Amino acid sequence: MQVHGMNKFHFMVSLTIALTGCKPQGGQDAAAPDESTGVAPEGTSQGPGSQGTQIRSLQFDGEQYSLQRAYVRGAQTINEYYRAGESAAAWRLVLTVSDSRGALDLKAFVKTYTDSLKAGLAVDKDIYEYGQDTQIVYSYQAAADRTEIAMLRAQLIPNLGIRSYLFIVKVPAAEKANTPQYTAKRDQWLNQITTLAVVPVPSM
Repeated sequence: MQVHGMNKFHFMVSLTIALTGCKPQGGQDAAAPDESTGVAPEGTSQGPGSQGTQIRSLQFDGEQYSLQRAYVRGAQTINEYYRAGESAAAWRLVLTVSDSRGALDLKAFVKTYTDSLKAGLAVDKDIYEYGQDTQIVYSYQAAADRTEIAMLRAQLIPNLGIRSYLFIVKVPAAEKANTPQYTAKRDQWLNQITTLAVVPVPSM
C-alpha cells in the first residue's frame, strides 16, 4: 500500500470543504453542480457547509448513470447509480454516493473500508490524501472468476459527517484481457471523482 500527497498529482484539485462540525446545514455559498453530470462548474469551489445537489442522473467517465436505489441504513443515507440496462442484481459498473452522519474520523472511516475489501482476493491499493479532510482509495482486486477495480473518495463535510463516492468496475474472468483499459484510467477517475458534488436522497 502506498500513501500519496497532493503533490503527486499532475492536475489541480480544489479542496471543497473545511472541517467545522457535524450538524446538517444547507450550502448557500457554493455553486451548484450541473444537474446532468453531478459536477461543480469549472472555476468554482465549494465553501464550508457546501453539500452539493440532489441528482437523479449523472455522468462519470463519459457514461450516464441513473439513480436506481435510495435507502437509509442506520446513520447512513445511500444512493446507487447504474447504467441503462444494469441494476443491483446485474451490473458491471456502479457509482454509490452515501452520507455517514456524525462520522468525524476520516482515517478510521477509510481504514474500515480498506479492511472490508474482499477476503481471498489479491488486493493492491493506494491511498491519496488531500489535506486533512479528503482521502481517495484506489483498489485492484483479482480473483479466479473476476477482477474488481474501485475508487473511493471519502470527504469530511462540515456540520454533517463523511460523504463518500464509490465507483466500482467488475470485470468477469472471461473478459480479463479488457482489464488494462480500466486500470489505465486511474488518473482520469481521480480527477473526475474529486469534482462530484451530489447529496444522497433518503428515498426515491
